[in-house]
Amino acid sequence: MENNEMVSVGKIIGFHGVKGEVKVLPLTDNPDRFSELDRVFLNGDDVSYVAHIQNAFWHKNNIVVKFKEYNSRDEVTSLKDYLINILKEERPKLGEGEYYYDEIIGLKVYDIDENYLGEIAEIKETGSNDVYIVRDEDREFLLPALKQIVNNIDLDNGRMEVSLMEGLID
Repeated sequence: MENNEMVSVGKIIGFHGVKGEVKVLPLTDNPDRFSELDRVFLNGDDVSYVAHIQNAFWHKNNIVVKFKEYNSRDEVTSLKDYLINILKEERPKLGEGEYYYDEIIGLKVYDIDENYLGEIAEIKETGSNDVYIVRDEDREFLLPALKQIVNNIDLDNGRMEVSLMEGLID
């Protein structure tokens, strides 16, 4: 299975107890999803394993996950630094006008006059709204992810159309 069909929801960073539980750093904005997941893919070192979550709970700042297939600490020690992935198609559906970060990163950005401005390289969370970092060969600028600026997102064509406020990229 191609990795581009999957998204990472966690990274195994350590172990908890002796019964095969692993400490997971959540890589999702909804870490409670681990309690809702059944089948996941463990990817690392050019190998991939299918595993099934038996249970998951918060412990300090991480999630502790117990997989049905592993029952001792010795069985999970080789999984350190593995990513826990799910199929993209199995992630929760978002509402209209909501997007996953991996859908936004890489979009080509155009102004309302069809001038190419660059590509979304990163997304920064600022608290009040996200900020897109747009880059081309010559420059980088910050684009607030606001409805009055972002006119249209066309995932099928990999485009975003924006209305620029004066002085935003000067």
